[in-house]
Amino acid sequence: MTEPVVIRLTPDIIEYADNVAALRQGSAFLKHRSPANGLAADFEVSLAHHRLGARCEAAGKIYLNPITWHALAERIKNLPDLGAFIDVKGRPRDTNDLIVQKDANDQFAYLFISAEHHPDYHIFGWAWGYEAKQQRFWRDPAGGRPAYFMPNEELPHSPDELRALIHDKQEEMMQFAREVLN
Repeated sequence: MTEPVVIRLTPDIIEYADNVAALRQGSAFLKHRSPANGLAADFEVSLAHHRLGARCEAAGKIYLNPITWHALAERIKNLPDLGAFIDVKGRPRDTNDLIVQKDANDQFAYLFISAEHHPDYHIFGWAWGYEAKQQRFWRDPAGGRPAYFMPNEELPHSPDELRALIHDKQEEMMQFAREVLN
């Protein structure tokens, strides 16, 4: 396993992420949205999952800035967490697997971020959907909730590679805009 990128969340960012989580949980509750992949959870457990996700997304946003965080988007189907194609997979432990659902977008980048060392968040790496969705990763450890579980140590791409990919694309677009406007 390679050394992770470490992002420390400040108390203000943690509070913001927790508010995002509460709004998401409230919206899901009011709209009778069921948790992903058949997770049976009460309100408090679901809220804890939303907190984990929002905090990890905040860490990803800080690391990949400038990038859009779709933190409070109303329409979330097929919308990545960050930018146009990055979905953050927040996990409670460094040793957890990257989980990708069967119907997940093959062209999204799935970024593994661990909250084990809160307020420090560890970004280990990422995989394209098509890389994570290999038959050898297909498992059902919880029973009745199968998905692709890519071991953390097998993540094919570093966080720096994703950051470079995003910023190279942004620079290409800025150069194109400069050429068009001149």
